Amino acid sequence: MYPNQPPDQQPQYQPPQQPVLPPLQPLDTGGSYLDTIAAPQQQNTLNPFVLWGIIGGVILALIIAVLFMFNSGGPSQAESFTGYVHRTQALSKLTANSKKTIQSTELRALNATTNIVLNTANQESTRVLGTVQLKNLPAPTKSSPITAEFSQLTTKLNDARLNVVYDRVYAREVGYQLAKIRAELSTLYKSSKSKSLRAYLEKTDGNLKPLVSQYNEFNNSQG
Repeated sequence: MYPNQPPDQQPQYQPPQQPVLPPLQPLDTGGSYLDTIAAPQQQNTLNPFVLWGIIGGVILALIIAVLFMFNSGGPSQAESFTGYVHRTQALSKLTANSKKTIQSTELRALNATTNIVLNTANQESTRVLGTVQLKNLPAPTKSSPITAEFSQLTTKLNDARLNVVYDRVYAREVGYQLAKIRAELSTLYKSSKSKSLRAYLEKTDGNLKPLVSQYNEFNNSQG
């Protein structure tokens, strides 16, 4: 060892330096992130048997409503027969009152035949009242649809008389009324099983059918 050489020095211990960390950033708790990690909610599903039961119940209710409407919505046979007779009586009265106003000889003869046929139908209708569950035929009221219909028809014919076109309008309207009566006879025939009622309906319709054709022919001849 050299005299001027300092003695050996031991290196001093240096503690390890802690790494410098960046400052902590606040945690992002935005809804979009939470939505991505949140567990999907379980949806309640309807039992298939319960669903079909509900559908079946709705369909059954609709069927019952339709059947009830068809069974209870239309007029009874007694009401239909009463309406038919009231129309026949009203038209018979009209033909009786119009015989003096009609100008055409041909139409006057046709009107007379019509009156006879209608009177016969009215008289014979009393024999079949029991087949439609009627003891007596009720009289038409002032507020009934047929009364109102023939009141309007009378007004129309009066106007036609003033305008000197009575025959043409009368033939058209009477032919239309006879066609309506035949339609009512057909409806009654289809709804009845009584032999006596059906026989009456067939006879009356057979008498009315040629009259409708003759009124149509007269209307066509008027141009």
